[in-house]
Amino acid sequence: MSINIFSACLFTTKAFENIMKYDCTDASITIFDAEYTIDINMLSEIIINYPTDFIIVLNNRNHSPIMIAKRIIILSKHTSVNIIKKIIYSICFFREIKSKTISLSPHEKVFFDYWLGGETINFIAEHMSITPKTANNIKIIFIKNMEQKIYSHFY
Repeated sequence: MSINIFSACLFTTKAFENIMKYDCTDASITIFDAEYTIDINMLSEIIINYPTDFIIVLNNRNHSPIMIAKRIIILSKHTSVNIIKKIIYSICFFREIKSKTISLSPHEKVFFDYWLGGETINFIAEHMSITPKTANNIKIIFIKNMEQKIYSHFY
């Protein structure tokens, strides 16, 4: 298995190196630590320059695993080690994760971009021209949809 880890955090790098010691196949995985915001240019460069079977994007938000494409998943740094291991072993042994990708409405996409960027509900509401209560409801509905489609698969 080959692994490319792009993280400024030494703890994150060492943790994934330790998980990856268990060589299971020739799958290649790229770990991209987005910290508080996703640098789309850097992520695009990694996708182009580092051919990989799967990309795991880490962020600091506390949320369920989000599958945004067939080979890209967003994981919270708050995700338990057991869940992370299950995801990685699924990639290693099956070269895929059997799950549904989430389809977002244009309104949800805007919210999701701000939310992954670490913005507060009040900031998101102000920039989307909605009330904070509406923004919070979008978040709650979004998280419920994620949990129904993806999170239960890993337990």
